[in-house]
Amino acid sequence: MTAATENGSTAVILDWLASQPGSDLFEEIGALSHHLDLLASPVIAAAQQHRCIELFHSRSLRIAADLKPRLIEAGLPLERLLHALAQQFIDALISTAQGFLQTVRHVQSGTIRDQPRLIETLAARGIRLLAETYEISHLAGGAATPSLWPTAVALFEAGNAAAGEGAKGESALLALKRLAAIACIQLQRLSQSEIVWTRDYLDRIATLIQIEDLAPDNTDTACFWIACDSDDSPQSVLRKTPTSTARTLYISLTALTRRIAEHLSRFEAGQPPRELNLGPQPIALLQRLYRELAVPAK
Repeated sequence: MTAATENGSTAVILDWLASQPGSDLFEEIGALSHHLDLLASPVIAAAQQHRCIELFHSRSLRIAADLKPRLIEAGLPLERLLHALAQQFIDALISTAQGFLQTVRHVQSGTIRDQPRLIETLAARGIRLLAETYEISHLAGGAATPSLWPTAVALFEAGNAAAGEGAKGESALLALKRLAAIACIQLQRLSQSEIVWTRDYLDRIATLIQIEDLAPDNTDTACFWIACDSDDSPQSVLRKTPTSTARTLYISLTALTRRIAEHLSRFEAGQPPRELNLGPQPIALLQRLYRELAVPAK
């Protein structure tokens, strides 16, 4: 910890955040982790922490955009140093998302003055970083993502609570839908380029996902669930059922799989991929996504 952060100053952190990102990813990710550690000082005021964590969000997205092509170019399995770099960045992304959750708690307690949709926006940005985390972990061959799901659920629930009873915090809800969409796919079965394409494709249709805290009827085969306090990724109801004591969120992909089926039908009718805006991936990948999500294998 520097003397500046010991005194509650964030000048060192803000100076780095204001600097131009470096071209050396090893140095950039190391600096990101170092300055996140500085921000964790208990003497830094909540308002200063909020200001910094917002800037860490944009810096992290910039690094993610630079790192993903590097991982794809290297191919799997990654050499040891690059895998360690990816893991370091994943840990930093989760720490940043937890920083957003801490800021949400400050708003809830009144330590930071609330503003319209502030908690929803904070929650959505934190979950967005966790979606990047999940994608990068699989581009790196399955790197560890500790606390990802409990943090995502806590952010989502805070966003919904801020939206008021009976309402949905749409920004936080959409962010969780996009994370859930990619997490319901068994990404280890896809190549790195297929993972990137699948994430982009599902992001565009993720609004069709339904997320509820009540179990759907037993005819919904395209349904997954998350145990809110567990590190486990979404589980298919066809493979495993949640325990009766677990606090659970249910993810219905029924409408989303219908949209995938529509795209498949239009492909089969000869409609050009450019008109569907689906990019260069072959129809075979869409077929795999449909089979895996509509009726997951037991």
